[in-house]
Amino acid sequence: MVYDCSTRYHLKMLRNHDPIAVAMEPEDLQLLQRVVQKICDGRGIIKDSGRATDIAADVIGLFQRGVRCEAQFLTMLAADTAP
Repeated sequence: MVYDCSTRYHLKMLRNHDPIAVAMEPEDLQLLQRVVQKICDGRGIIKDSGRATDIAADVIGLFQRGVRCEAQFLTMLAADTAP
């Protein structure tokens, strides 16, 4: 199931579902990198830190569960944790 930007799902709800092995295209990797960078920049997190790695893992997990919209990644992860 793929979720679009207008769909409202909470990160906790998505974490309760098993991830699906999904092949990533180059444009998918660019999207994920962009999302991680925006979150880290917004929170003042160093790119090579453990916290950045945790954020990247959350982003990949959401991708595996069908999230493909940058705005939805940012909204869901902003609600998940504070800076």
